[in-house]
Amino acid sequence: MMKSEDTVRMGIQIDDDPSPPSFFSAHAAVRHRAEEVIKLRTENLRLKQLVAELLIENQQLRQRNCGPRTDGSSTSHRIDH
Repeated sequence: MMKSEDTVRMGIQIDDDPSPPSFFSAHAAVRHRAEEVIKLRTENLRLKQLVAELLIENQQLRQRNCGPRTDGSSTSHRIDH
């Protein structure tokens, strides 16, 4: 059976331990999450820019190929059979 002095000593030893590895682990985890958020935001911006460029290109292609024709001629590069 454990003496009360041993219990107090063990309690003090556990309470006084600042546990630096867990602090650094928590700090590293927060830093990793922050870096991940920055990467995701950067990727999100890149994808938004790409979508905007594709929408513009799509609109230009539609205007070239399907736009109104006043002279009845086609401006697309079709092969007539």
